[in-house]
Amino acid sequence: MALALLLSAPALGGTPPPPDGISLDGVPEGAAWVIDGRARQLAALPAFQRLSREGRGGDRFRRLQALARQAGVDMTNDVQRIQVISLGATGTVAIVDGDWNRARLLRTIQAQPGLRTLAMKGLELFCFDGPRAGDTCVLHVSGPRRLLAGTTTAGVAAVADALARPGVAEGVSRTFGEMTRASPGALLVLGARDGAALMELVPDGALLMEAQAITAQMGRLPENRLGVSLVGQGADEATTANLAALLNAMQAMLAFRAASDPQWTTLAQTMRIQTEGKRVRAGFEVDKELTCSLLTTLMSELSRKGQW
Repeated sequence: MALALLLSAPALGGTPPPPDGISLDGVPEGAAWVIDGRARQLAALPAFQRLSREGRGGDRFRRLQALARQAGVDMTNDVQRIQVISLGATGTVAIVDGDWNRARLLRTIQAQPGLRTLAMKGLELFCFDGPRAGDTCVLHVSGPRRLLAGTTTAGVAAVADALARPGVAEGVSRTFGEMTRASPGALLVLGARDGAALMELVPDGALLMEAQAITAQMGRLPENRLGVSLVGQGADEATTANLAALLNAMQAMLAFRAASDPQWTTLAQTMRIQTEGKRVRAGFEVDKELTCSLLTTLMSELSRKGQW
């Protein structure tokens, strides 16, 4: 259940949002959850480097890595942001922003074996079928520095439409409800419509089932630690009190577990919980080893579900 905590919501401080702060711009209606990551900074983390060496992740992600190499795109240095949006039954879509040669990328895509080209709502979509049924990757080069990659044509088209709305700026990250503040130092931000939506991503997220909106942020700290801040919003103050009680029980369980498994010590000792009206906030730190363990679990779950 600690994985649910790691991926569950924003900063404890009141720092105004940076220019690319959180908003709902560019998100299709009905989105279940959104993850926004600063790719270059995440790639520099020892935990992410270890995961990359171990080759964890889904088939679609590995195909995208191979395609990037052919197109001369360095996934570590050329990709700036990756934003993943779940549209429920309509599929999952990633928005990839970076620096590459658009013409070379298009030529590389068009030269792939098994490519199917489709036109949908005025968009040119490239489809690749994987070795398993339902393992399809849909690509759309939407601009000189932006690529959409999704699991369905409908999902990619929906995100392209949302990004094309007037006033939607490149580089925005996204979350839900009134939670519109992001720390400028956040490496990874997650927003979930509610507790049920979070469980699509994190099965043990039942801890936050009563939350009506959830956001999380992760930032880098000294000594290869990561700081995580979480906010869950309840329907009323009684619901929020229940959420806080669950988090306090989780903290007690982690303290007990840390007595026999030291990897949980940092998290248990640094966890702080507070309530503010309809919101409950929690902040904690995780060290390098636990970060890698939790991220490995997340990537395995995404792969198992066919999200990536």
